[in-house]
Amino acid sequence: MWRSPDKRRTEICQLAKTGSRIRVMPSVDKYRNSKGLIWLNVASSTYSLEEFTNFDNHIFLRLSRLPSFLTDLLPAKYHQNLDDYRKARRTALMVQHDCRKALPLPDSSVDHVLCSHFLEHVYPGEADLILRDFHRVLKRGGTIQIIVPDLEVQADDYCRRKEQGDPAAADEFVKATLLTTEARGTVKFRIMNALGAFGLQHCWMYDYASMSARIANAGFEILDENDTPSRNFRAGDDSVHIVARKGSEH
Repeated sequence: MWRSPDKRRTEICQLAKTGSRIRVMPSVDKYRNSKGLIWLNVASSTYSLEEFTNFDNHIFLRLSRLPSFLTDLLPAKYHQNLDDYRKARRTALMVQHDCRKALPLPDSSVDHVLCSHFLEHVYPGEADLILRDFHRVLKRGGTIQIIVPDLEVQADDYCRRKEQGDPAAADEFVKATLLTTEARGTVKFRIMNALGAFGLQHCWMYDYASMSARIANAGFEILDENDTPSRNFRAGDDSVHIVARKGSEH
């Protein structure tokens, strides 16, 4: 509804007198794809997807923005990581963002969220907050696809190896979960983790039932079929894939 400038100024003055704050919503136009929709790939690592806005916070994403003459000074073993992030940035829009924090988008503005192999790298309480934030930014009827490593697959492998008499079954199971390390982490390891170098260690593990329950508790309706924009991502691997929708009543 149109309001005259004088009326708008009066409203602003009234808000100021009552101590209310005017919330300035960020523009979402820069995140829209060629279809006019907003699809997010949260904690994308180097797997940036076209038509998606890819959020990530890895230290190599930051470094990849530096001139080559500076990054060439880094040890050679890191050059491939930098090249991978440079390629990812050329493939699609990548945005530096600490994915443990709220997404920089207003409520009910997003059409789809993909989050793959990230929630296992944060603690369960943090995962719950992240899922609720996905619910916040999604439009009614918007969808999410959550992908995490499957603890059941790893447990089945442990049981199979144990039945076969493999003395290393337990050790290999613990290694596969990435919940801890065989030795105390180095100072560099701890710094990398603090700077957002996710992928080094897991904080928690899930099977289909446990992750589905968390997603449902965040207000989502679990779906049986995946017809989302990210349906082909990691299709057929041995991870947990869960698709859900924000209901029209929320």
